Amino acid sequence: MTDDWRRWAECRKHDPEMWWDKDRQRQAQEVCVVACPVVSECLSAALSLGDIEGVWGGLTQEGRRAWVKRSTDLASC
Repeated sequence: MTDDWRRWAECRKHDPEMWWDKDRQRQAQEVCVVACPVVSECLSAALSLGDIEGVWGGLTQEGRRAWVKRSTDLASC
């Protein structure tokens, strides 16, 4: 996949609000993890953008923060 990974993203086939609606984020995460062929590219993009809202790469904003913290903690070992 190249920089145009977004055109392959499963989220394009769904209601865009689902990725920002706190009550529907679990549903959005399931779409990402189960059906999206570019979930890792999406997560990488989200991590490079910093602290952004919504579900990206199958993780919520809080999930990405925790993932970054764990990664940083492991790197310091």
